[in-house]
Amino acid sequence: MTKLTFLGDVMCKAQMISAFKTEYGYNFDAIFEKMKSYFKESDYVFSNLETPISLSSENLTYEKYCFNSPYEFAKSAYDSGIRFAATANNHCLDRGTEGIKSTIKSLDKIGFKHTGIFYDKKEPLIINVNGMRFGMLSYTYGTNAFSNNIYLNRKNRNMVNMYQNQELSNPVCRYVYKNPNTFTGKILRKLTKNLKCSQYDIPVYERKESNKHQKKQLIDDINKLKESSVDFIIMYMHSGGQYNSEPTEYTKTLTQFLLNHGVDIIVGSHEHVVHGGVFSDIKNNRIATYSLGNFDGIAGVYDKPFDKMAEYSIAWNI
Repeated sequence: MTKLTFLGDVMCKAQMISAFKTEYGYNFDAIFEKMKSYFKESDYVFSNLETPISLSSENLTYEKYCFNSPYEFAKSAYDSGIRFAATANNHCLDRGTEGIKSTIKSLDKIGFKHTGIFYDKKEPLIINVNGMRFGMLSYTYGTNAFSNNIYLNRKNRNMVNMYQNQELSNPVCRYVYKNPNTFTGKILRKLTKNLKCSQYDIPVYERKESNKHQKKQLIDDINKLKESSVDFIIMYMHSGGQYNSEPTEYTKTLTQFLLNHGVDIIVGSHEHVVHGGVFSDIKNNRIATYSLGNFDGIAGVYDKPFDKMAEYSIAWNI
């Protein structure tokens, strides 16, 4: 019997970086210490790494939407028994393409298996566990472009696995979002409302964007894994709202799309609270979760929201 363990978002906010600073640098072992014995019961432990990693501990997290964590944070996660890090999430470009390179170099140095962001040739990731072959995928809905203004172009857009274009890729939508109270912004906002453009008042991380290129890339990645004769295809799916009471319709639709195209196990992340999933197709060896919550973090305890049960998480075993 092979046992796999899946974790939600592995977080490292600015307050945590300060709290775990030592005389000689950083040590985050205490965050993961009490889970070590639990992880030892599993044959493989997977996670979503919700932050870029700095090799040099420079330019670390200092604001809400812009993460960057010390190398030691990822090292402590690995030393606890976590062996895989999904890296395609809305924070992966918080330090630009250089941050992607730093994260990849850090994870490679530590020994983490990872997929989702790339700076060189993109290769399918297959993990062998007890003779079984698991094809790994990690994709995200967006990259915090609305905040960091880092938009990938045709040349480098394949550095991040995405389900759709980066958020607010349309310059008009971007202007209205960033300048809602200017004269032009008010006119455009009123126009979109009168035209019944349903997304004008939707939170930026829940909006749908153009996805023709991304959908083709996604299907190609799934098919490549099928051709590699893997036993199961696993997707870390970064999608949805944040702290919402239930999964968004987009997340539900995306989940069904992935199942229909051959993904066997879907692990939802990004919503930061625990949600359900799709458990009706177990007889065909297919199963999905919408969100496992934050594996660690300060939301719900030291940071808002205090009323969404964001301090709770699930370790999901298969």
